[in-house]
Amino acid sequence: MKGRVTLLDILICLVCLGVVAGSAMLTFAATVNLPVIAIVPSLNNLTVTLLRAPAGGGNWTSASSIDFGTLTFDNTNKIFKTNWYYAADVGTESNADWTITHTRSSINNATLGDDLDDNVNVVFVKKGVGGTNETELDKVTFANSNNKGYIKSAFAGGYWLRIYYGVATGNVTTDAPGASPIGLGKPAGKYQGTSTITMSP
Repeated sequence: MKGRVTLLDILICLVCLGVVAGSAMLTFAATVNLPVIAIVPSLNNLTVTLLRAPAGGGNWTSASSIDFGTLTFDNTNKIFKTNWYYAADVGTESNADWTITHTRSSINNATLGDDLDDNVNVVFVKKGVGGTNETELDKVTFANSNNKGYIKSAFAGGYWLRIYYGVATGNVTTDAPGASPIGLGKPAGKYQGTSTITMSP
């Protein structure tokens, strides 16, 4: 009968409206951004492991200070020698672009008015993975070791900084430029100074 709406007509209209509404939702969908946040904290840890070995050769053992002790007189060469060599291994845990700086205060005896700053060698090396290979970076007297600095990128790949300390022997091959052995002209007494290692981001 014309003009009469059947249940079938209503269902067909509803289906059509649903399709149109769905198409509209797909066509006009909004974009939602969800923030993703993480904070990486600053980490700057510095460790220094001090070791010593007999001057004549031998194993490295733990030490708490660079103590050359009472020097021994070499009657042949007429110089004073030490029984020990020292090494400071510098370790870092840092996510900053750090610089390691070596500073020092004079190894002196104020009463005597003298020092050992030109009588001690300081050698900076880049120590390799596994601890067997190393590359010399600088060899200077203790006097010239002040403000020696090394940057993080120079040690990429698992390398670290090692610093050797030893009393000059008079051997121009092993001693630093300008270093001289301790001779009889050096007044007797106790000489003391400091070596300071600093990491700055």
